[in-house]
Amino acid sequence: MKKALFTAICLFIGFSMATAQVTLTFNPDKGTKYDYRMEMIQNIKQNVMGQDMEVKQNMVTLYSMDIIEKSKESVKVKYEYKEVVFELSSMMMNMKYDSKNPAASTSPVDAAMATLMGSLIGKSFEAVITPAGKVLSVTGMDEIAAGMVAAAGDDAQLRAMAEQTKGQYSNEAIKGTLEQSFGIYPAGKVKVGDSWNVEQNIESAGMAIDIASVYKLISTDKNNTVMDVEATVDAMDGQLKGVQNGTISVESKTGIITKSELQQNIKGTVTAQGMDIAMDMNSKILVTTTKAK
Repeated sequence: MKKALFTAICLFIGFSMATAQVTLTFNPDKGTKYDYRMEMIQNIKQNVMGQDMEVKQNMVTLYSMDIIEKSKESVKVKYEYKEVVFELSSMMMNMKYDSKNPAASTSPVDAAMATLMGSLIGKSFEAVITPAGKVLSVTGMDEIAAGMVAAAGDDAQLRAMAEQTKGQYSNEAIKGTLEQSFGIYPAGKVKVGDSWNVEQNIESAGMAIDIASVYKLISTDKNNTVMDVEATVDAMDGQLKGVQNGTISVESKTGIITKSELQQNIKGTVTAQGMDIAMDMNSKILVTTTKAK
């Protein structure tokens, strides 16, 4: 009898956990601080006028992430650049920069990258994010981008490089990057097995991107919630199309992304300077967030 009762209780608990509903929102506590690390590993294959070109690049950015204001409508987050690592290799050039070891940037190309990327360290910007994960605004990045150009000084070649790069660090570009990260939450309560759709129309580095994502709740408890995502990506008015999929883990209470692993493949043909360029881009995007010590 006791064994039967114990089995019934276990079955009931298991059923309750499987059918429990959870509300997921961006809901960190004011005053909390995190270390937010994003890594993007890309392998880009291009065909220009019949010639194949391959570019491999890896960029790691570590931010401090401070929750400085909070209301029912939004959360204000201050981000500060703590570390930057950038590597690029192609048949045209190779470059590397690590803010933890800037002295290693000895070649002229490395030194140029050190000047530009090094100007980011210690700089901060702010983002206002709703509980639903909508990024209302980003401020401070335009000034950081201007500082990057100023760091180039009177070197004409370096200034041209800075002008090309700064578009990736504007308020609008970073807003698009953050929206891709935070646009993950369902509109209402969900339970294990439920799916929800999120459509995003964003601009990143001057490029319009449409992302249609389907998220599915895989597991949840009082500490951690895991979801899978499958998405289609449409960029540059259909010139580039592809898919994105992966797994995201968040704190159940705060909605903070603790770990995210996404794979993205985008293909297509773009026209630049009168030339058709066939492109095949494979990217891995890794995000981890931990409480600051």
